[in-house]
Amino acid sequence: MSATLRPPQMAGTWYPGDAGGLSRLLESLRAQVPGDAPRLPAATRLAGLLAPHAGYRYSGRSAARAYAALGDWRPARVVVVAPSHREGFRGVSAWSPQEGRPAPGAWSTPLGPVEIDADFLGRLADCPGLRYGQAGHRQEHALELQLPFLQHALGSFRLAPLALGDQGRAQVLELGRALAEALSDLEDVPTLLVASSDLSHFHDLPRARELDGRFLELLARGDEHALLADLAAGVCEACGGGPAAAVLHVCRRRLGQVRVETLDYSTSADETGDADSVVGYGAALIREAGHA
Repeated sequence: MSATLRPPQMAGTWYPGDAGGLSRLLESLRAQVPGDAPRLPAATRLAGLLAPHAGYRYSGRSAARAYAALGDWRPARVVVVAPSHREGFRGVSAWSPQEGRPAPGAWSTPLGPVEIDADFLGRLADCPGLRYGQAGHRQEHALELQLPFLQHALGSFRLAPLALGDQGRAQVLELGRALAEALSDLEDVPTLLVASSDLSHFHDLPRARELDGRFLELLARGDEHALLADLAAGVCEACGGGPAAAVLHVCRRRLGQVRVETLDYSTSADETGDADSVVGYGAALIREAGHA
């Protein structure tokens, strides 16, 4: 296999490993989305999503509702900001097949390869703490789990994969600034920003709902600073809270006034029936205020 191709790590376990089975599952999940759910207009230039990244058995419904919100919009570039669960490092890792610099490559899923937008990643070089390479991406599921949904919804697009090793306030806001500035020179390319995140982990159901409700409330308020403060204080939880705050920061800087709509909320208890130790999943849409 080419060294420039990142192979799927979770296919066959967290989601179906064959193209036919995966496509059928994605179509089935999409068919469950209510017909009156929010949809972006085809002329959208920039928008953000919060989407979960657990195995599709658990979070697939919420993820499907996130991606159904794209409607007829077909962004040419997708920036996915995900946490690093398996590798500890400081800063932000922009995936590249070559350490130390952006380079062409692709990520693969059972639905085919997704081309990396190396030129866009190169525009982030002035972000403090940013590195190029494979740190945070080698065995990570949080970004990979978004790709089949994106392929099913969009067909072809270029991918900018970012893993946050450091979710401190300063790093999150610096990444948001760098992304917003990079996008300011490329407004002719419609761009989707995806924050990959599950919500609270391993509380009983009432406590999970309390924590997750606070997170979704702050996100809907459009206040990344309050969101980061409450995450740091433990008032709410999300493994990708930093990515969510970064995406919100970018949208506010580029769009001005934004509207954040919660699209779905679920927990693992919906699938397992175990209400003693649950994981929360949310889906949300961040769009320019004033759009229907």
